[in-house]
Amino acid sequence: MTDIKGCPGCSSFVERKDSSDLCVRCPFCSVKTGRTSEFCWQCGRTWKGPRPRADKCDNLGCSDSDLNMLRDCKMISLPHHSDQVIQCPSIRACPDCGMLIEHTLEGCKYVACFNCKISFCFICLRSSGCVKCAAAAPRQTSVP
Repeated sequence: MTDIKGCPGCSSFVERKDSSDLCVRCPFCSVKTGRTSEFCWQCGRTWKGPRPRADKCDNLGCSDSDLNMLRDCKMISLPHHSDQVIQCPSIRACPDCGMLIEHTLEGCKYVACFNCKISFCFICLRSSGCVKCAAAAPRQTSVP
């Protein structure tokens, strides 16, 4: 999946080539201003702080709303095997594309991502080989 976003300075589309670095250089603004123009992929403001960074820039309040949602979502009980239930977060990021998916508690533990169409176990996050999960995958702290 390609990361493309409009530059907050000039609205030109910019591609982020390194998904582990939130600091992105806009080539259009850089040429126009005659100096390197960088912005934070996450908050959209002028880049502050050391680079590369994958968590946040040094702008006050910079945070990833998807990560906040993964961190703060409620826990749910999903049917596991026979009469067992397993506790897991109610929202997961697709292990393939990162799209956030909320389990509705209807149906089984297997879900399909509307974005990339991959099917995976909502409990252990495995896309194949899941028959009986040993345990729930922990809360996700990053989005693929």
